[in-house]
Amino acid sequence: MSWIDIKETKPKNGKNVLVFYKTETGKNLILMAAYFGKHELESDDDAFGDDLDYCKEKDEYYAPEGWYEYSEHNDEYSYIHFSGIAITHWMNKPEPPTP
Repeated sequence: MSWIDIKETKPKNGKNVLVFYKTETGKNLILMAAYFGKHELESDDDAFGDDLDYCKEKDEYYAPEGWYEYSEHNDEYSYIHFSGIAITHWMNKPEPPTP
C-alpha cells in the first residue's frame, strides 16, 4: 500500500480511507476520513448553516462537498467536516490482522 496524492485521484465517494495532512505547526497527522461529492452526504440539521445545499430534484439537504473525518465513537455525528485542513494524500485502510 502506498499514499495517493489527492491531485491524482480521490477515493470512491463515501469510502473510509486513511488521510494525511500537516498541521499549521508542522505536525504530521493520519486520520480515518471519507470524501463526499456534491449531493452525496444528506444532512437533516443546521450543523452547516448557510453551507447546506438544497437539491430540488430530491427534496433533500446535503452537507458541503469535501473531506470528512470519520468519528466512530461520536453518537451524534459519524462524519465531521474538515474545515481549513489541507489533506494532501490518502490510502486504503489495511486489512485487520487475523487472530
